[in-house]
Amino acid sequence: MKRGGNTMEIGQQIKKYRDQLHLSQEQLADKIYVTRQTISNWEKRHKYAGHKYFD
Repeated sequence: MKRGGNTMEIGQQIKKYRDQLHLSQEQLADKIYVTRQTISNWEKRHKYAGHKYFD
C-alpha cells in the first residue's frame, strides 16, 4: 500500500472501529501485539499502519 493519502483514512477507520467495539487503545494493542503508543500514533497519523498488522 502506498503511503500518503490513505494514512489519514486508515487512522480514522482504526479509531472508528475501536470505538464501536468499546475497546481502549491498550485493549486493541494487546489483541494485535503492538503497544498502546503504536495505536495512538496510527490514530493521530504520526505513523503508517502497515498491512502486516491487518492481514
